[in-house]
Amino acid sequence: MKLLHVEDHPIVAQGIRLCLEGVADVVHVQYGQEAVKLAESSPFDGFIVDIDLPDMDGFSLIEEVRLRKPRTRFIVCTMHDEIWTVRRLLQCGVAGVVLKSEAPAVLRACVQSVFSGDETYFSPHFEQLRRKALKMQRNEILTDRELDVLRLVAEGQNTQEIAEALFLSENTVETHRRHIITKLGARNITEAVAKAYTMGILKK
Repeated sequence: MKLLHVEDHPIVAQGIRLCLEGVADVVHVQYGQEAVKLAESSPFDGFIVDIDLPDMDGFSLIEEVRLRKPRTRFIVCTMHDEIWTVRRLLQCGVAGVVLKSEAPAVLRACVQSVFSGDETYFSPHFEQLRRKALKMQRNEILTDRELDVLRLVAEGQNTQEIAEALFLSENTVETHRRHIITKLGARNITEAVAKAYTMGILKK
């Protein structure tokens, strides 16, 4: 099989190529936009992607490729094991997830499983995180303070007003806003508010 691997660390890329010798022909690129262009011009059986890329995050890359080739299968190989990252990966409908802290044999097993017809393959560590994420209540995604900030944002208050209302510095409020956007998998705070209503975190 032929896989496109998107990873900006050359040492990691070389390790994955060696790990998959005899299993897959791996083409490596460092940038998400380069991967999108290759997906349009070259046939690949699937992608192995990292979440952290220099020009876009892995989630955006998956969206971009799926707009062009909806049936493309993705395996995510990442170091991130935060609950909100786990939730977002599940929402993306990726075919496999392997954490970089796991053994090379796990990645080989994932690739062989996903591209032999199985629907999904989650590594042992990620499977534990997935079960934990499913058990958690939706409002546990955000901390109490992040919920406070989100509610005030939803009411239309700006950073200065929120800082005064919660007795926080404006920098702290901005930090909370960034965390909210990341945890809810949004592109901006407006989208984060909309997602919070959809998920039941905020009530109308």
